[in-house]
Amino acid sequence: MPAKKKAPKRRKNLSPLEEEIATLQAQLPGQQDWRSSDEQELARRRLRALETPPAIRNLEPARRIHSRFEVSSLESGGRYLVEIIDLSERLFFSSSPDFANAALGTCKHTESVLIHLQKRFPSLFRKAAQIGPQHPSLIVRDDELELYGTGFLELPRKLRLCVERDGRRKAKCPPEKLVATAEACHGDGVRISCAVPAWLERQGRDIERHQLRRDYEQRVHSGEYPQHETLMPLFPYQRTGMLHLAFTERAMIADEMGLGKTIQGIAAAALLQRIGKAQRCLVVCPASLKSEWQEQIEKFTQLPCEVIFGSRRQRVQAYSQPGAFFSIVNYEQIRSDSLDINASLRPDIIILDEA
Repeated sequence: MPAKKKAPKRRKNLSPLEEEIATLQAQLPGQQDWRSSDEQELARRRLRALETPPAIRNLEPARRIHSRFEVSSLESGGRYLVEIIDLSERLFFSSSPDFANAALGTCKHTESVLIHLQKRFPSLFRKAAQIGPQHPSLIVRDDELELYGTGFLELPRKLRLCVERDGRRKAKCPPEKLVATAEACHGDGVRISCAVPAWLERQGRDIERHQLRRDYEQRVHSGEYPQHETLMPLFPYQRTGMLHLAFTERAMIADEMGLGKTIQGIAAAALLQRIGKAQRCLVVCPASLKSEWQEQIEKFTQLPCEVIFGSRRQRVQAYSQPGAFFSIVNYEQIRSDSLDINASLRPDIIILDEA
């Protein structure tokens, strides 16, 4: 276990803000120490919120604490949504990537809102931290819909019919029905978390992908589609990898060297092109492998490919007038050309080789 740092002694000339910053800095591990606890990661985000405070706007002014806020970074210009669902239980939502990826239940932007509210409405903030929200909220927790507040708040009757006593959605109630019922109860104070629409959209994409895969397999068995998406047959494990890549939306193949990861990626792209889900595929690889990708594509498919090279002006022109299904670039080009690729090429598939 890393040795704990001693809290710095309070200096008379430090302001309360400087004192809090110094206290948080003392909680963090050294620069060369990669180990950290959840408490230290929380302190790191609160420290960032104090050192670079963003602009904060309440999107629901009638609600002071349990509300939605737009947080605008003054450094990057990025804008994020922060939702305070239950201050007493530290139940929040944020649209920032860090909130989704770090699994801390908070982020720098959320901590910025908490600091802002605590300073601007100290008495309301303390009260909200004690008693919690006054209205139920439909939220996403553990990748499932939950009506939060069922244990301590009064619910409309038609909502009670859709959820269990703990607030979880009843199995016989489709997600869309629960969301529609909650929307109909909005006048009774029921709130719908900003995470719900994105969750519904993701669920819809999952259902669509399962249906697409089932339809593809049926057409292969009926003979409408060929047995193989490549000019040379795939091994069974390669076909499994192809289907995994094609129907998982974001996926990775981590096979050992020599097992044909390249051909699996090519086959998955060809499959999505066949079923009408892709018109352009961008292959990003080390510069030394661009010619190998071109050879493999030409060997295993009849789909046209183009290696992007030349000056920046020539590359931008190639992105705006793509002449092939596969466009092959290297990582150095991506660093300078990403905005042009997004604006002009707009690939449906991106393959990252040696990621």
